[in-house]
Amino acid sequence: MRRILLALLLLSWSGIVLAQAVDGQLNRRQRQHLDLFAKTQYAIREGKTPSDKIFKAFYTFVAASNKEAIAVNRDRAQKLIDRANRALAAGKNDQASRLEEGAKLYANMVKLNEAIVEAFEKNNSVHLSRLMSQYLTLEADMTKIGLELPPRDWFTPQEAEKWMVAMAQARKK
Repeated sequence: MRRILLALLLLSWSGIVLAQAVDGQLNRRQRQHLDLFAKTQYAIREGKTPSDKIFKAFYTFVAASNKEAIAVNRDRAQKLIDRANRALAAGKNDQASRLEEGAKLYANMVKLNEAIVEAFEKNNSVHLSRLMSQYLTLEADMTKIGLELPPRDWFTPQEAEKWMVAMAQARKK
């Protein structure tokens, strides 16, 4: 009985803390994903929830977000290609090559989005973890050349842990 009460308290408390601690820094979907992360971590510690259910609970959000991002990133890549073509026509070769590089990065992002969705559908957690690492690397490459990063409503497990630690430290102050 004490365990059940403690579990309910922790789950409700985590949602309140998440909403208060990161209100100004995270969007609603990011807060939801962090709340879900806290709940899956609790389920892992309890050891009573099968790993496939924990996988589905945490990564359903990631897969859905990536599925939505495919069309957006494809559109961004196409717009950069169109701009590169106009720059080439105007004789601005340097600008055209930079725009083309950006288009390639967005096209790579589309491929990653599709691969993440596919890995989720195949329940391949190892491959999904690798793809998420590649996603972070691609984001860094995009930042290096000054591209606007596609919006992302999900966290890698490592990012989620960092946010949870930061929120716990902020709560102690």
